[in-house]
Amino acid sequence: MIKNILAFLFALSFYSVSNAAEGDGCAQFELEDGRISIPIQVAGGDSRAFINTGTRTIGISSSLAERLGLEVVEPDRPADPRFAGLFQQFGTVANLPIVVFGQEIELPEAYVFNSDQEVANFSLLQFRDLIVQVDNPQSRICFVNREALPLSDAQNIGMKTSRTGSAAVEITLNGDEDVWVELQLGFSGAITLDYFTATSLNFVEDGLEAESPSSNAVADTLQLGPYELGAIGVTHPTQRPERSRFTAGLLTASAPRGVEINGQIGYEVLQHFILTMDFGEERMHVFAP
Repeated sequence: MIKNILAFLFALSFYSVSNAAEGDGCAQFELEDGRISIPIQVAGGDSRAFINTGTRTIGISSSLAERLGLEVVEPDRPADPRFAGLFQQFGTVANLPIVVFGQEIELPEAYVFNSDQEVANFSLLQFRDLIVQVDNPQSRICFVNREALPLSDAQNIGMKTSRTGSAAVEITLNGDEDVWVELQLGFSGAITLDYFTATSLNFVEDGLEAESPSSNAVADTLQLGPYELGAIGVTHPTQRPERSRFTAGLLTASAPRGVEINGQIGYEVLQHFILTMDFGEERMHVFAP
């Protein structure tokens, strides 16, 4: 009971800091198909940026680069399979000026990904020296100096850096399965799990691999910090891979001491919470207003 009261008081204190910083340390965001987006200026042109918590820092789409007339340099190395899909690197742009969260920044290099949308991709993991709060119910992101609001005593959920460099949190599924999953604000779904974790939770049904490479299941309970949620959708592969999708490429990753992740947790779950995070110190507080 005392812990719950402290958590509530902590959230209120952070609200006061955030309100005082409104217009300075905070920025409103919008939702586009379940993904957080903010306004951004790239090379003097207005656009939108999707927010995520992945390891890729700042990227722009090939369509946006073409509209702005930017020179794109194609990479001289093979594509990294860890970044396949929507944000597969197409090339790079050097010395790119942007304005984001009211700050003017010149990037020595930004990656370019293939997309017909004129958008950017922006990772909050760049702010490792600040406290970052994503207030999903009020659709805003706030930044506070670590000294002004330390999380050392207030953290109420396990957070670590994964082996690929992304932020990971520990959740419990169905009451007894502790799983480390990537904290991914850029993922619009609820939970994804690798094949082996899904199998240990009895989510993989016999015969499904012949029908579809992936399937959906429902977790009876999800424990996220001090909060327990029910009936959470889970997406998982139906076929046993040679290697887990979430461990592929770990041998070449630059963070050898990170935790191994077995899935992702996305906005469909996180939308209900205020997330206060210190990526640099690996601390996090979760609050449901």
